[in-house]
Amino acid sequence: MIIWKMLENDNATVIQLSKEALEILEGEDRMSVLQDLALAYSYTGQIENARIALAEYKETYAFDEDMIELIEEEIEDTDELIAEGIREVESESYLPKVTTTPTPEAFRFLQNYPNPFNPVTTMRYELPKDSFVELKIYDLTGREIRTLVNGNEMAGYKNVSWDGKDMFDNPVSSGMYMYKISARSLEGKLQFSQTRKMILLR
Repeated sequence: MIIWKMLENDNATVIQLSKEALEILEGEDRMSVLQDLALAYSYTGQIENARIALAEYKETYAFDEDMIELIEEEIEDTDELIAEGIREVESESYLPKVTTTPTPEAFRFLQNYPNPFNPVTTMRYELPKDSFVELKIYDLTGREIRTLVNGNEMAGYKNVSWDGKDMFDNPVSSGMYMYKISARSLEGKLQFSQTRKMILLR
């Protein structure tokens, strides 16, 4: 039920169900619910609660370094967006709002949402200048899975969605994937590259 509510972006219910489940679950089940709770708190802008949940996760499941890193990145990104007024605490919409600034001040590559996802997720990035952009998805072996963007784009706030089932009747399997953006301004003075992680659930 928690996973389905997360995929429906019903984070308030995810938080409620997760807190109830943590009182009775143990082992791997508790591990999964605790990571869902930390992410749901972050998605709703409840940064302090997210950090508390993350601290417990790190203390109990320190071996899960990939998930810990993913949660830490999500919390940092959300905290920055709240500080800049782009995201509101417990907003009904957790995608960034367009600000009054006509263009971003710097390149930025944000964590996909939702994450984990099934089957569709959205990747967000910001371009301060008209740029040539590549956005690609890789599996953990480094094999390229899909090219989402490959061309010139105008400066601004960008959203790109990926459907894990749209791979020409050959959908990708559950697991962790990497997604990388490379951008350079058309004038050639600014360059940017960053890689993030996401999890596809079936």
